[in-house]
Amino acid sequence: MIFGVLTRCLSFMRDDVDGILETNGLTALTREQEGKIRDRFALEKIRPVVQTQIARKVKKSETVEDLVAELGGQNYANLTEGLAGTLVRSIALPPMEQSLFLDGLREGYELYLKPDGSFAGDKRRLEIYLLLLAHCFEIEKMRKKPGGISRPELLAWLEEQHGADLGKNQHQFDVLCDGIGLFTKSPGRTRKK
Repeated sequence: MIFGVLTRCLSFMRDDVDGILETNGLTALTREQEGKIRDRFALEKIRPVVQTQIARKVKKSETVEDLVAELGGQNYANLTEGLAGTLVRSIALPPMEQSLFLDGLREGYELYLKPDGSFAGDKRRLEIYLLLLAHCFEIEKMRKKPGGISRPELLAWLEEQHGADLGKNQHQFDVLCDGIGLFTKSPGRTRKK
């Protein structure tokens, strides 16, 4: 699924961003408007980070915007190459694994953005999916502990970790877990502490 999300991210950057910026009037900003954006997002603060990631010596006269655009281009090229290699390697998978890979590709591709560039409107699902992905090793340890962890306990743990209300929608969480094959213990009585 993450392969589909990354593939859609690339096509979003390539095909959709310019149109969205133009539609929202962000391609013809005045110097004053640009200054407000620079101040609001403190772009100069990210300069040291960007400089360390660009594979060349950076001149002080280069703007942060130009450096970010260059870095984005490098990352776009690297991601495109990596995804292409993964797709080629997927051809060698056994039929069942290949089918699962392609299903995940489709689902990931449409998880956040529809093919026409409009938002899918299910931001919470993407957020939960990415949190599960980010914590996959910790979750696996919890699943393997004696007694394991139930999905309601897992959802509560994710919310606690991120100080976020993930919608308190247990059904949506269960559907997502079923879709990615994340099995946990059955909900039951609360364990004694």
